[in-house]
Amino acid sequence: MRLSLVTPAYQAGRYLEETIRSVIAQNWSNLELILIDGGSTDETRTIAQHYAPWISHFVSEPDDGQADAINKGLQLATGEFVNWLNADDLLTPGALATVARLGARADVVAGATEDFDPQGRTRVIHARGLCFEEMVRHGAGGDVLFHQPSIWIRRKCLAAIGPLATDLHYKFDFDMLLRLLAQQPLVEYTPQILARFRLHPASKTVGEQPKFLADHVCALARLRANPAYTRWHPLIEQPLRDKRWQLYLAKLMADGQRSRWSRLRELRAQIKADPAHRCSGSTRRAAQRILLKGTHVKLAKMPRRRWALRRG
Repeated sequence: MRLSLVTPAYQAGRYLEETIRSVIAQNWSNLELILIDGGSTDETRTIAQHYAPWISHFVSEPDDGQADAINKGLQLATGEFVNWLNADDLLTPGALATVARLGARADVVAGATEDFDPQGRTRVIHARGLCFEEMVRHGAGGDVLFHQPSIWIRRKCLAAIGPLATDLHYKFDFDMLLRLLAQQPLVEYTPQILARFRLHPASKTVGEQPKFLADHVCALARLRANPAYTRWHPLIEQPLRDKRWQLYLAKLMADGQRSRWSRLRELRAQIKADPAHRCSGSTRRAAQRILLKGTHVKLAKMPRRRWALRRG
């Protein structure tokens, strides 16, 4: 089976060679490795030239971000199954053989991914629950788990849903999976670790939670507005409403330009206007975090104005 792997890169020369070698070590003769560089000024081009015999396509030019680079690579891909691997991540031994074996009877192969950091700490994320209904209701959490480096997709299925959304910088993989799973592909799971995902001190973090939520809301809202997904619209309504409220709370908590009392007054007005969210756990936690930010006040000593967030 022919497999295509796209590696988007930008100024990742310090890791790129290790990534390429993890691919070459698969010893998979029918592999198409596509390296799309955003015009790096480091050693990326030199590394690409050194490994040219194993690289099917190398493009080095400015792009509009990671999703745009991946789209360029996917347009060049000819493999039966495709995936992308960041320039600082790794394939694990035997990964491609497993993808080819399971891909013979599936549209999506979903394996485990091992996260690792510079201190040697690791955690393994096993893919599960990849169906459209669960993804809409829960996103990535609870009964749904996935990590993109270990999700391989039949190319014709991916082509049928169109390119990655280049205006989503945090959850374009989630948006892609939503559109893919709406077609109800056959998913084959494996507990095998197919890839290792490198964590950096500068990785996207909880501090950027509003940006993740904004992308999540955008992905759901687009599906809700797209007539091609009309059959799913009723299912999307409530999760979209909930995520919009979570986004509002995240922005309110992150607003460091206003006093805590100003934000709590606004939150009180919002829950009066929309009582459905009054007693939700996320609302109560947001109020507590806003109130306690930068103080040592205990919950038992909260001012009376907290009453507006209680039940009853």
